[in-house]
Order: sequence, then C-alpha cells, then structure tokens
Amino acid sequence: MVVVGALVVGFASYAAVVDRIAWQIPVYLGIYAVAVVIAFVRQVPYQVQIGVTIALLCGFGAFNLYSFGINAESALFFLAAAFIATLFFDRRGAQLAVVAVLVILAVVGWLFATGRVVVYVETPTRSADWEGWLTTALVFLMLSAAVVLSQDYLFRQLVGSLGRRQDLARELRDERAGLGERVAERTAELTQRTAQLQAVTRVAREATVVQDVDLLLDQTMQLISDTFGFYHIGVYLVDETGGYAVLRAASSEGGRRLLAQRHRLRVGQETIVGRVASDGQHRIARAGRATGQLIYEPNLPQARAEAALPLRAGGEIAGVLDVQSTDDEAFGEEQVSVLQTLADQIAVAISNARLFRQVQASLEAMRRAYGEMGLEAWQELLRTTSLAERYDPSGMLLSGGALGELANAAIREGNTVLGEADSSHAVAAPIQVRGGQVIGVLDARKSEGAGDWSPQELALLQSLVDQLGVALDGAQLYQDSQERAERERLIGEVSARMRETLTVDTVLQTAVREIGEALGIDEVEVRMRSGDASPGDGRRQGSGEARR
Repeated sequence: MVVVGALVVGFASYAAVVDRIAWQIPVYLGIYAVAVVIAFVRQVPYQVQIGVTIALLCGFGAFNLYSFGINAESALFFLAAAFIATLFFDRRGAQLAVVAVLVILAVVGWLFATGRVVVYVETPTRSADWEGWLTTALVFLMLSAAVVLSQDYLFRQLVGSLGRRQDLARELRDERAGLGERVAERTAELTQRTAQLQAVTRVAREATVVQDVDLLLDQTMQLISDTFGFYHIGVYLVDETGGYAVLRAASSEGGRRLLAQRHRLRVGQETIVGRVASDGQHRIARAGRATGQLIYEPNLPQARAEAALPLRAGGEIAGVLDVQSTDDEAFGEEQVSVLQTLADQIAVAISNARLFRQVQASLEAMRRAYGEMGLEAWQELLRTTSLAERYDPSGMLLSGGALGELANAAIREGNTVLGEADSSHAVAAPIQVRGGQVIGVLDARKSEGAGDWSPQELALLQSLVDQLGVALDGAQLYQDSQERAERERLIGEVSARMRETLTVDTVLQTAVREIGEALGIDEVEVRMRSGDASPGDGRRQGSGEARR
C-alpha cells in the first residue's frame, strides 16, 4: 500500500489542483505519512498496525463519499477494510469493521440527504478524464495488492504453521517411539543389572554355606553362566609355588577339555591371565586389535573378547576370573565393574573355604594330639595308681584279683558282654574315655532268682557306664590341671626366692633349700664346675634338707 499509495497520492494531488480543491493535498499526504509510519516502524504493535490500516481505509472511503458522493472507489475502500479486518482479526473484529462501515454510510448519507453537505465537485462523473481513470486504476491496484499480499502472507503463515505442526507431530511421534525404545532398553538394562547383582548376592551367600573350594567354584561357574550368558568362564588359582595359574573350574565345553588337560598358564607371561595374576590389574583383550590382542585358543575357537579380573582377598592375589565372549564389543565399563565385584566375592569365598579347611585341619590335629595326650595320661595313671585293681566295696563280686573271661571279652570287643554259661547272670561293660580308650570294665551280676537282664536294664547300665567314663575323664583332667598348677606354683615360688639374693653362694643355698622343701627331698646337692676341672669334677656348694 505504501509503494502503490505514493502514485495514488501523486495523481490525486494533481487532480485536486486541476479541480481547484488543493486543500485535499495535505489530507492525502498526512494519511500517507501515517501509512509509512505503521509500515516501517517495527515498534508499533501488531493490533495498532492493523487497526490504523483499517481506519485509513474507512477514512478514504468516507472522504471519497464527502468529495464525490456515491462512487465505486468508496465501495472498494469499505470492502477492503472489512476484508482485511476479517483476515487479521478474529470474527468479532470483522463484525466491528462492518458495523463501522455501515455507520459511516449512514452518517454521510444523512448529511447529503438533509442538505447539510453538498458535493464540491461540479461534475462527479468524470468518465472522459484520463486522470480520473488512472487514479481509479491505481486505487484498485493498491487495494488489490493489499488484499492479495495479506492473503498470501496469512496463507504462508498458515501453511508454515501447519508444516511446523506436522513436523512437531512427527518429532513427537519419533520422540515417543524413541522414548519407548529407550524405556525398553533401560528396563532391559535394569533387569540385567538386577540379575547380575542377584548373582553377586548369591555368590556371597554360597560363600557362607559351601566350604569346599571345588564345589564352590563349580556352583559359581554355573551361576555366572546362567546369569550373564558368556561364551566361556574359567577360574584360575595360583599354585603354592606362585609360578603358575592353574585352571580349576570352567563353564564351557572347551573349558572342561582344558580342565581335563590340567591346563595352566605361567604367571606374568604371554597371556592376560598370567599378567593379571602377576600385577592384580584387570585387562581386556579383543580379536584383531593392535593393543590387548586376544590369543587364539583351539578349544575356544569362537572367542572374540576376553576379560581377566583378579581374585584378590586379604591383599593377596589368589587367582584370576577369566571371561570370554563372542561379541567384539563386550565388557563395557559397567559390566567390568559388576564382574570385578563378582570376582571379589569369589576371592573372599575361596579365602574363607581355605581358612575353614585350615581350621578344620588344626582342630583335627589338636583333637588327635589331645587324645594322645589323654591316652598317655591315663596309661601313666593306671601304672602309678591302684585303678587296675578291683573296686568292690560291698564284696558282691567273686574273690580273686584277676579279670574273668567275661571282663576280658568286654575289653577286647569294646562292647557290653552278657554272660550265658553261669547262673549268676553276669554282665561286663567296658569303661571308655575320649578316643575310645578302654581304662576299665564294670562287672555286674544279678543274684539267683532275680531274672535275666532286660533290654531296658542293659541300656540303662550302658548309659551309666558311659557317664562313668566321662566323669573319670573329667576327674583325670582336673587332677592333671591341678598338678600342673601346683608345679607352676612351686616353680614360681622357688624362682622368686632364688632371685631375692644376689650372691652366688646365697643363691645356691636358697636353691637347694627351696627345692628340697618343695619336692620333699632329704638331700639336695649342687656341684659347680671349676675353671680347670673336668666336667665330672667339681665341689659341693651347699645342701638343704626338708622332711615330709
């Protein structure tokens, strides 16, 4: 409208000069100036731009009606105003524009009809004037351009909005699909992660239950294989020499063949298992890579990636967890972290199992030693006391100091023996202490007419004999501990007395006196070796006597 309006203003001003109505020229210029301002000043709000444009169109239409009366140009201005209001405003704005046009027509029509306003142009219809036709054509061009460009602008905005909406809808669909895929992937990852953590927990739980290393490794290999689905899993344990890592468990068929071949790898050389067993740092090798290249193993032909993780417990490397996969890109950072945690649990389990085995061996050795010591103590006690003789305070047993055949049989067999040949209904039950050592025999007889021994009586008798053996064993231990305590006490007292003096003679005199008193020895003699005498020679330094 600004571009074409410049021509319209020019020819309309020329026509005003010709028609001797030059006062219209400032009106044209003022309206044009307003159009320029709202077109090029970007700070003007959108609503103001459209409102002023519609007001200018209505003003042109009213001015034409005032100047020339009813004509086609006025109708064009009014129609353009209503149409632009419809395009750029909502329905309510368009309705207001139509109402404004009708009000203008009504007011101008009333002014002309009542004679209050007359047309200043003497010949309103100037069909023969070229400037009139040119002005009308330019006005039509200006309004047509405004309408066409407005529609084109709005349609382009609408098409662009629809395109952006479709793009947004497509992006939203893609985002939803991608979000669904990511959710599914994340769910699968969380599920796998949960299963892996459960495997670690199960290995830790098995470590507290299973104490056999081989059984523990077999169960662990099966658990890891079921959870992770790797091609091969193996556990190498460093031998006692520390020079080789020996394969002790495997999950794959090829691994079991290696296990049957007693497969082992030298620590610190060639393979990543050997290097990990040497320095305790986990390593990853892949097929066809310049660094960390996977070494081909004929028994494991499908392996494309290998991870070796140290089994570290108590600051020492007990072995290596070897995991192999058919995927070149296996063993990411998160997966290696889980495997290392699993390897640590296996190492702790192996350490606990070995410690349990050592403790069991120590306990067994102590038990055997304790049993042998107890047996020696009983043998010594039986040699030095009268327990080997009969104990019959009521005189119920037959006379004679020797054991009968029934008692000898009970001692030989280690079980209760029931007499059958005589009428006294004799029973012989061996008295046993720890280690199954028989230290005596209980010989019991029923009087004539008392009947045979019933199973209940025999069971009660055997129970009492067992309790007797336990009591005797405890009494012997108590007696032995008391004697040991008394010896320690005497040694302490004698040593203390000897330390009270500082001269050699006094020490020797105190020693012989205290030793004699402590042990109940009539005479104690100490001989000291002289510097020039033979070992057999010497002189008597002192003696002491103590009477019991």
